[in-house]
Parts: sequence; C-alpha cells; structure tokens
Amino acid sequence: MSRLTRALVDASYLDYEPVSGKYQLRPRILTLVFSLLSNMKVLPVAHEQLQRLATRSHGRTRRR
Repeated sequence: MSRLTRALVDASYLDYEPVSGKYQLRPRILTLVFSLLSNMKVLPVAHEQLQRLATRSHGRTRRR
C-alpha cells in the first residue's frame, strides 16, 4: 500500500476490501473534491468550451 493510499484510508476517504483486494471511494471524498473544484479557475473556461461543443454537436455524443 502506498503512502498516499494509506493516508486516504486513514482519513476515511477510501475503504479497503481485504477479500477482493480492492479499494472503494467513500462519500467523504466528495467534500475534498468539491473544495478542490471550487478553487479551480479553469472550470468556467472549460464549462464554456464544453457548452460550445455541445451546441455544435446538438448535444449528441458517440459511444465507442
């Protein structure tokens, strides 16, 4: 387990399932994510660009 993974588990942002050997995000991670996103200045610019793309493509997306 990496130091980052251990820190996230210790802070209750991540759960470890020993039977499967997998990690799962906990709902608490959303507080960290929302805090990070609210401080990012790039979001309004990215939103504007994505809106233009959606308008040009008439909201359609293609699945691969």
